[in-house]
Amino acid sequence: MPEPDIDQQIADVIGDATKAITSLLATAGMVAGDKLQDTVDELNLGVALFRHSPDALLVVRGDGTVMIINAEAERLTGYGREIRGTNIGLLVPAALRARHEKLRAQYTAAPVVREMGAGQRDSLRLLRKDGTEIPVWIKLAPAESLSGKAYIIAAVRPKLGP
Repeated sequence: MPEPDIDQQIADVIGDATKAITSLLATAGMVAGDKLQDTVDELNLGVALFRHSPDALLVVRGDGTVMIINAEAERLTGYGREIRGTNIGLLVPAALRARHEKLRAQYTAAPVVREMGAGQRDSLRLLRKDGTEIPVWIKLAPAESLSGKAYIIAAVRPKLGP
């Protein structure tokens, strides 16, 4: 059986949460009104921003497991959603994987918003599914889910020009 579409999973969770909150508020005699609608709109906007971002976005666990990628990341890497559940090292050229793993572990221990490869930005390369390598810019940011799980968001852009 194919894995459900992540966008549909997110939409289902938002829908279920909205119904539950509305029910609780109605039971307590409160009216959800505009505040609940604003919350739902914000959640939907977050999903839309991720899905339609002009940058390739990858959400990765601290151990390097790819959790979610957007359509631009699929286009840039050549991988579809089959990359979910694999290690981010799959996108790193073989000669750089051991160093990347060490640096990823260091970043996870003290995550901050920053560009990847400071001082060596010209050397950042992404290994595509077809085996080709392309120069890229990468920016990292820590994120935390509502349940407290830590993630890393990687925004990736192909480097154009000389």
